[in-house]
Amino acid sequence: MTSPLGTAVWATSVSGPLALGATLAGVQLPVLLLGSALLVHVSLVAAAVACPSLEAFGPAIKRAPRGVALTFDDGPDPVHTPRVLDALAARGAKATFFVVGERLAAHPGLARRIAAEGHALGAHGWTHDPLYALRSRAQLSASMDLEDAAHVAILGRPPRLFRPPIGVASPPVVEVARARGRALVAWTSRPRDGRADATASTVARRVSSTLRDGAIVLLHDAAMGRRAHPAGVDALPTILEELARRGLEPRALEG
Repeated sequence: MTSPLGTAVWATSVSGPLALGATLAGVQLPVLLLGSALLVHVSLVAAAVACPSLEAFGPAIKRAPRGVALTFDDGPDPVHTPRVLDALAARGAKATFFVVGERLAAHPGLARRIAAEGHALGAHGWTHDPLYALRSRAQLSASMDLEDAAHVAILGRPPRLFRPPIGVASPPVVEVARARGRALVAWTSRPRDGRADATASTVARRVSSTLRDGAIVLLHDAAMGRRAHPAGVDALPTILEELARRGLEPRALEG
């Protein structure tokens, strides 16, 4: 259930600034105070939407039960996902893949390989919709219907783990997902491996600084935007070496 704070933040994300502005104007408070109040409001909305770990709109998995959870978003990709799987297999490591529904449907054999090698698969939207969090409940339900059907047809069961596209959540997203028995998965480390300026070394360094028991690392096994490939794929061997050096086990999340 969405928390009272989350409901208030989301409900006033559009009307709030206008109402607040009218209220403050009515009592003739200084313009600087009005601007500060609006800035705080916008910041609260942005933080609640962009950070599921704050749980403003509902509970989220924000720590791995044991070891370290390496998670990969946006695949499966016929070029990059096999590289990730090969690197994981070489270390006996397990991970969790949040797959885009239409890519899952396009590459069923690759999805089955992910599952056969002991990794977990979760949902990541039917398409990688940047406006996913703003969609209506009916639109979200339609998207999840397609995902459920693809997961059942290819993997034999609907997804139980869920991370919305771009990791952005909202009350409708959380509520529709929970009604289907999906658990929202957040992260403790987001090294931005999909950025145009990201390199294997910078990604590995950012991840290494956050590695500890219970960490959830957000990486990508497919390219989005103008990048040729996500730097996290290249950084993965170094990350796995660092995990082994610290005695931390890479484990799949349980859905």
